[in-house]
Amino acid sequence: MKDMEQKYRAAMRWYTAKWRRRNADALLATLLESAEASGQPQPTRAELQNLHAMGIRQRAFAALPIILFAVALLSLLSVGSLAFAHVAGSSELLLQLPAFPAPRAGQIYTTPTAAPFQAGWAYAIGSVCFVASLTTGLLTLRRNRRLLTIAR
Repeated sequence: MKDMEQKYRAAMRWYTAKWRRRNADALLATLLESAEASGQPQPTRAELQNLHAMGIRQRAFAALPIILFAVALLSLLSVGSLAFAHVAGSSELLLQLPAFPAPRAGQIYTTPTAAPFQAGWAYAIGSVCFVASLTTGLLTLRRNRRLLTIAR
């Protein structure tokens, strides 16, 4: 049984240390009890693969809010820099964006609406990225905290 316990503990290393401190003993007891009841001498491959997959999933959900908040910050900074360039009148930055529709060879847009139109697309895309990543990050963080309180 000691060998089986070591194999289960090794498989649980895929989970975060915080999760293992809270839940490893309960999961290990359940796994050992189930193995003893079924009379299996070693952990099955399916059990070990399941422990690996759930550990990776748990780690991903633990890191997801941080990644999403970083994406939100980057999109906010990009929208802010575009807004600053627009307010400051630096059309060099705004004209780097693709024009809709693209000019033909030799044609130059001289209308004053070309740069704001292009910047409008960038504002919209950056704003949607900011709102989506911030909202998803907050919801994931809330979900993770709720799952941790349930596990206590």
